[in-house]
Amino acid sequence: MTKATKRTIGVICLLWLGTLLLLFANYKTKVYLEQLRSQVDAVTQQEQANATAVKRQPSRTMEDVLVRTDAQLVTTSFSNENYAAKAKSLVSLCDKELKEKTGGVSNESVQAEMQRRPGMNGRLVIPSVGVNVALFDGHAQRFVDAKDSAAYFLAGNTMLVGDHWNQGFSKIKNCHAGTLAYIYRGTSVQTLTCTGVCSGINGDSDLLYADGSSATMGGGTLMYTCNGANYHDVTLTFWRSTTPPKPVHRL
Repeated sequence: MTKATKRTIGVICLLWLGTLLLLFANYKTKVYLEQLRSQVDAVTQQEQANATAVKRQPSRTMEDVLVRTDAQLVTTSFSNENYAAKAKSLVSLCDKELKEKTGGVSNESVQAEMQRRPGMNGRLVIPSVGVNVALFDGHAQRFVDAKDSAAYFLAGNTMLVGDHWNQGFSKIKNCHAGTLAYIYRGTSVQTLTCTGVCSGINGDSDLLYADGSSATMGGGTLMYTCNGANYHDVTLTFWRSTTPPKPVHRL
């Protein structure tokens, strides 16, 4: 074999070897690209799934966040005995402040008074205007005429509280929407909130608005008093409570 022939064979071998290396490199590149494509597809599918899940979730407003936060705070607070003790102390403080506002009136004092005064149903106190009067079941004139005594009875759908203007009950005219009143019953306290004040008419058998329609069909409590010597001319004040009163007498 001549040198030229050997050289030719060597070149051919080198060409084949280069071709094989190139084919192997192309194969590895193809495999890598396939793996890369699979990873890209997996990431794309995950992002689409996340986007769908977020879209399905209901939107949360700031109010939702605050409500949840408040609930968490309450749960955390009352799971701690120290916070529970503070809450109990706060309730006692509120009771003390209310007793001071009402001139020392309490369920204990009212209960003792009810034992001394037959027919007494409780004591009405409106701290902001200075009303403090005992309530007696019924609409008898003697309940209105007596000092420290107001009539307390049901008319229509409404509980009525009536007393003479010149015995201090004219102070209810100073009430307005939002004024708070308390009825101590000896074992509980009924809280009432004034919803309105207006002039009215005592029609003997019913209390009327100025237009002549009944003022006693709306429910709740109605406190009234004369505006002077003419008992037909009255002031009506309307009250709402979360604790319904317990009527005894009906007009």
